[in-house]
Amino acid sequence: PEVGLPMVWLLLNASSADALQAAHTARVGAVLRRVALAMRGEALFGWIDANRHRHHLPVSARIPALAADHANLHYVYPLPLDFLPAHTAAAAVAADGGVAAADSTTDAAAPDAGAYHGELYAPVMQWARSVAAGSLPPTLRSEEPPLDNLGPVVRLVGSTLEPLALRSAADVLLCVHAPWDEVDVLPELEVFARLWAHER
Repeated sequence: PEVGLPMVWLLLNASSADALQAAHTARVGAVLRRVALAMRGEALFGWIDANRHRHHLPVSARIPALAADHANLHYVYPLPLDFLPAHTAAAAVAADGGVAAADSTTDAAAPDAGAYHGELYAPVMQWARSVAAGSLPPTLRSEEPPLDNLGPVVRLVGSTLEPLALRSAADVLLCVHAPWDEVDVLPELEVFARLWAHER
């Protein structure tokens, strides 16, 4: 692969046995193939089976999802990929240039795959091109802030680091540790924090 190109990832449930989920996966995959063809030479595209690699994803991750990595920065497509009306996988395959088998669930009221592709293709293409151009702010990776966070030691996550530590009016002692060190570090840190609480 060419060095320096953005890597765009589609996370989907490729191994799902659910028929509706498989149909939606086919629709989203067909749209991304169009984007990948249009951006050949500008970005690399791949997919990950979220069912088999769920341990790499946040618990709250909504599948299918679209993400990208470029110049050591991470980007997540900001809209859910399932926000459009559902229609059959057969129509999606047909619009992607394949031959679709007859599907008894298809009816005249269902939006055609071309409409689906048009509605999803344009924003995904714009997002991918913006990632490649470096014109988007990267997505901050962060856990949810803890709800009970009023003790002498405040737990920071990615989204609270800047407001609570980097832009704090008071001096801040920041302890960065591995998750498995918390049992050893936290008790001593709390003793220290109580001793210096009056200095806030």
